[in-house]
Amino acid sequence: MSESTSYEERLRAHLQQNTMQDTLVRAGAFLTIYELVTTSIVEIVASFHEHGWSESGPTYTPEYQQRFLRRGQNRVKESISWLIDEDVLEDSDQKTMAEVREYRNSLAHELAKALIDPDAPAKPYLIVRLYELMRKIERFQASLHLDANAEFDNREVDPDDVHTGVRIVSDLVMQLIMPAPGAHLFALDDRTRRQSIVVTSEEQPPVYATPDALETAVAELPEIPHAPAGVASVLQLSRRLLVMSSVEYEFAALGAEKALQAVETTLRHVLNANPRQPYSKLIDRYVTTHPDGPLDAEMLNSGRRLRNVAAHPKNAAAMPIVLMMQSVRTSHEIVDELLRNHTER
Repeated sequence: MSESTSYEERLRAHLQQNTMQDTLVRAGAFLTIYELVTTSIVEIVASFHEHGWSESGPTYTPEYQQRFLRRGQNRVKESISWLIDEDVLEDSDQKTMAEVREYRNSLAHELAKALIDPDAPAKPYLIVRLYELMRKIERFQASLHLDANAEFDNREVDPDDVHTGVRIVSDLVMQLIMPAPGAHLFALDDRTRRQSIVVTSEEQPPVYATPDALETAVAELPEIPHAPAGVASVLQLSRRLLVMSSVEYEFAALGAEKALQAVETTLRHVLNANPRQPYSKLIDRYVTTHPDGPLDAEMLNSGRRLRNVAAHPKNAAAMPIVLMMQSVRTSHEIVDELLRNHTER
């Protein structure tokens, strides 16, 4: 097949009505969450520096005006830097936002190109990164609210259980790009549906990764009702991302990464570990303090290495979906085992 013919076929498929609708919905979802998150970041930092009130609105401290309101200053970038200094965000979040901002600008200014060019860059993983950034900001806001509200004195409330308006709207927007069971309105990704989600053999025929097959596989994953809210929410996100891979293959690797992240979060919960303790040290500590535990260092380190690989977008398209499916399933089982063992002790 010649290069021109290949392009013509891709162009024809790209200009199908359902594909164009898909592109518009995803672009709108990304742009909406971007505006919600950036506005939230700016407002929460500004609230810490309010100095008074005037007819035109709140006034701010001289330090805030100098750092954040100088002409040409990037207020979002400086606000993220401030949140990093306060240990709310991490250095990697600044890098994520820089990539998000660049993609947002190209999408907002060249939406027509995304609609008609089959080779226009698509970065579906960025909306997940942006959503995760929103969750960090939300947890910070929730913690502030809980600490300042006398109604919550002497009551244990997990910040993950508090949903801000930004979170509620973002969840509604995310649902627009996630295929609902039995309603597959988006163009399917051939890279996904041509692969099997099970290891094939003479006895086991392939089970191709269609939306229905993915939904069935996700429904069969272990239920973990005793998981802490933070762990449960990450596991839920991993399952949703697996199903979303039917319309964007790279979401499978993100789903695996989130499930493996849940294992790390569970280890920190079981060990009551410092959030900044490196994952490798966390594994060493667990193996030392739980010599008779259900997991060994080799298994946990294998998951850690896979998580690091899956975290890089360039690797996502090269990872077989059967590996991602097995990784998500194993992560669920490990989390379940860790929590059961911790409860019994």
